[in-house]
Amino acid sequence: KLIDVWIKNSNISPEWLKQRKLFAKKKFIPYFKSRDIRTIQTIHIMEFYTFLKSQGFSSHYLSSLMKELHAFLNFNKKSLPTFPDFPKITVQEPAIKWLTSEEQDRVFKLIPKQDIPIFEFMRRYGRRINEASGLLKANVYLDHSPPYLVLATVLGAMGRLKPTTKTGRIKVLPIIPELLWLFESVNDSDLVFAKKRMGKWIPYSNKMLNLLWNRANGESGVTQINLYNAMRHSFGCQRLNQGFSRDEIKVVMGHTSSKTTERYAAYQLQTLEGIIRGDRRAHV
Repeated sequence: KLIDVWIKNSNISPEWLKQRKLFAKKKFIPYFKSRDIRTIQTIHIMEFYTFLKSQGFSSHYLSSLMKELHAFLNFNKKSLPTFPDFPKITVQEPAIKWLTSEEQDRVFKLIPKQDIPIFEFMRRYGRRINEASGLLKANVYLDHSPPYLVLATVLGAMGRLKPTTKTGRIKVLPIIPELLWLFESVNDSDLVFAKKRMGKWIPYSNKMLNLLWNRANGESGVTQINLYNAMRHSFGCQRLNQGFSRDEIKVVMGHTSSKTTERYAAYQLQTLEGIIRGDRRAHV
């Protein structure tokens, strides 16, 4: 019963809510059954974790499961005599795939001209797909000096506009002169970026943007990587190689934790080349 209450009150994306329901239905309820959560202690959490490990799940999947169980108990923490301890799970992060600016240029040449603005926005600002497709004209201030934009909405599933970004925070970013053309939209939509189909302006869906990217990427001869990596991860790795600090990159990208930005340090190849050669100019 408490699982149902937790799920109904979950303020998360539709995609992750679906995953949460699966975890609850396939893992939590079958294992704990009708146990009173007030009786769940650390030993029961550890036994559950040991049981999951015996199923051969990856560390990433185990981590996600245990985080969800932690979130469920935390939702009901006022009812718990003591909050149980959880195991620390080390997850090996997958390697980041990214493109150089030159590689991006090669792919961009094959993207239809009318679709270039939204891709250029993601590339130059390092934004997530749903942040770009959900950017409202009302949140772009071209008449201000200097002009700026506010990231406060994202395009969710089924084309619904959601009044929050992944981190739940708004992000204010400047609009530099050479990028003004991206925001001087002539469409009849409330969105900065929209595509005209059958005489109507429609939002750029995740599927639509990925199809456009994958087609151009495949024809370009450039290493095939997904759109998220090609835009967001590439932005982080490129800027780090250009000499910008992790803190500077963290602010623009909107990372809530510096650990996320630190992942890019392993791909600081251009600056490391200077150290290996002993060439300080190359390092700088």
